[in-house]
Amino acid sequence: MRFVENGPSLPAHLLQEQSQGNVIFFCGAGVSMPAGLDSFWALTNRIIDTLDATKARKALADKESFDRVFNVLVREFGREEIDSQIYAALGAGKPRTLKHHRDILALSRGASGNPQIVTTNFDRLFEQVGRDVRPIVPPGLPDVELNQPIRGVVYLHGRLVDPRQPEEIPSYVIGSSDFGRAYLAEGWATRFVKALREKYTIVLLGYSADDPPMRYLLEGLNVRAGVIYQSPIYVFTDRSTDDAEEIWQDRGVTPICYTPDKTHSALWRTIAGWAKAARSPDRWTDEVLALARRSPADLKPFQRGQVVQLVSTTKGAKAFADADPAPSAEWLSVFDPNVRYLAPGQESRNNDAKEIDPQDFYGLDDDPLRPSPNERRTVPENARNPLAWQKGDGVQPERMTLQGGSALWHYPLPDRLHHLARWFGTQSHEPAALWWASAYYRPNPHLLWFVSNRVRSRYGKEMPPTAQTLWSLYLEALDMLPEEERSDRWFAFEGMLKRSGWTPAVARFFERCVTPFVEISRPFMSPPRPPLEDWDQLRLRDVVDLKVASLDRHNHDVKCPPEALAAGRPDHPGIARAHLCAARRNRRPFLASAHVVAGGG
Repeated sequence: MRFVENGPSLPAHLLQEQSQGNVIFFCGAGVSMPAGLDSFWALTNRIIDTLDATKARKALADKESFDRVFNVLVREFGREEIDSQIYAALGAGKPRTLKHHRDILALSRGASGNPQIVTTNFDRLFEQVGRDVRPIVPPGLPDVELNQPIRGVVYLHGRLVDPRQPEEIPSYVIGSSDFGRAYLAEGWATRFVKALREKYTIVLLGYSADDPPMRYLLEGLNVRAGVIYQSPIYVFTDRSTDDAEEIWQDRGVTPICYTPDKTHSALWRTIAGWAKAARSPDRWTDEVLALARRSPADLKPFQRGQVVQLVSTTKGAKAFADADPAPSAEWLSVFDPNVRYLAPGQESRNNDAKEIDPQDFYGLDDDPLRPSPNERRTVPENARNPLAWQKGDGVQPERMTLQGGSALWHYPLPDRLHHLARWFGTQSHEPAALWWASAYYRPNPHLLWFVSNRVRSRYGKEMPPTAQTLWSLYLEALDMLPEEERSDRWFAFEGMLKRSGWTPAVARFFERCVTPFVEISRPFMSPPRPPLEDWDQLRLRDVVDLKVASLDRHNHDVKCPPEALAAGRPDHPGIARAHLCAARRNRRPFLASAHVVAGGG
């Protein structure tokens, strides 16, 4: 999902983890640079120029890493001098802005409301943002393995102190020998970040792949034998080089990429939008519901993506279902990838109608790239589908979906899908709802319960007559031929007949086998968009196709003696009529019903 149109797409898993307070932000120099502070590279050059450090300048020219260059500086000028230079570079002056630090603090707050930040910077900008921010410095790191929480900002590589103050002693991890001690010899930094890796979702922010701290951090975050991590490590990174994404992936990190500019505006606008939602989740929900009340075709892909993200959480799906007025059933075409990835087709049945692509009306910002017009269009495996079971929905079978499939009554719906099914029942009177359902032989029975409750219950909300009639036919067909009996009911009848002969029970079962029913399907050559007009402006064939169908007899025939008809139900001639109807080889379209329910086809 994107918070801004051209920003990075945030994984649903990350959004969920952040909302639950399970994210630790690791902040590098890129976080403080907009405030006017130096990058690692600029800090190194500043100190070299100030001290006129010829040996360090030569090491830099020889492309030594910055941590090794600092080792040279310490050997040449002493630790106290270098500490003083670091303070002079980072501790003087007023920051240009603290907005980004304020937003990160809002995003980082855990379940207790305390910030959960680890920074490899020395500056104290996070402390300037909020008076409640508690600094945490080595060796006083919380023992995460013993479930001690992080309540503040951890200065993993040291916190900026004024060397002129005797009560404060600088302890920066900046030279290669410092890194070796923290991550290898003593290993306290490695133990700490590994414990975080096993408990939290890690987000790297403000780093480039070649930053000196990054090599040590990633070694510390490396996979521990026998440990299965529930979450990936994420990093925000720009696409400044063609292989930027690949470099991070090779290091076991999941990149969240954005298009760069001088100020990294796409990144920071996204962080700002995300922080706004984190500060006021109810207000953000209301803003997204306002989008959902519009036609999805009038929105941009990233806005449709925000609605999909909302209904991908239980709380959001409930808000969506409770909305008044309720969002239109047209949103089914956004939620269902089988509609989003329909092949382009004509907008209507008119010969001169223009061709349209459902991706233009219902596609999401993070949908996989659509194929060329000449390729056969199939639904990608990773296409988002909020109508199906998702992680976080509970222990129900992973294949459960409102679209049908393996969903049966004895599996209760997860709460999230229950809310969406409830919304479907509320909007089932719309032509778009029936158009969507007609593409599936048997949608989830829990979803259909909400429709049945409207159609058959005396307390159900009234439907337009055409919708009432069509749904009645739809439900009647499902009642007559349950899914589990569709393939073997005729064989069951033949077995009963062979065992018992034409008993009254067998005759009644025979009636069930030969009674015709109305089959509803999506119209042949249907446009790839649902009908959006009212029922009185539509023809039947704009919404569904109807035809008479009967049970497949698998080319088997049987002669029913007249006395069996009387034995089965002497007061009802329905068996005979059903037998005659089902015996017709040519199953004609159900034109009579078409005229009844819609005034003509």
